[in-house]
Amino acid sequence: MQIKSHPNRFFLIVFVLLALAGMFVWRVFLPGSRLFAWAFGANVSAFLIWFFDKHQARTDGWRVPERTLHVMAILGASPASLAAMNILRHKTQKGFFTGLYSVLLIVHIALLLLVLFPPS
Repeated sequence: MQIKSHPNRFFLIVFVLLALAGMFVWRVFLPGSRLFAWAFGANVSAFLIWFFDKHQARTDGWRVPERTLHVMAILGASPASLAAMNILRHKTQKGFFTGLYSVLLIVHIALLLLVLFPPS
């Protein structure tokens, strides 16, 4: 398999591996919830991938597919995705990105609140 022929798969594998590494670091230093560990790892991983994509955009290099950016946000990295968009000023002209990630952030916060404070 050539990497460039499957960029979505490649970047999602990188995302998951970095997220698992971040999850491991969280669990070593702050034992506790796997959910928070995943959120930490996924968001650090996503921010790094957004940073890479911004660098590639400037140097006309191999880009991260938009679909991959969306999947990362769906898998829990919506806070980092929104932060990266604003901090790096990357893809801010695409209203769909901002709208989707804002909705995902609200959904993720709602799900987190349901996990932390389940209805009785």
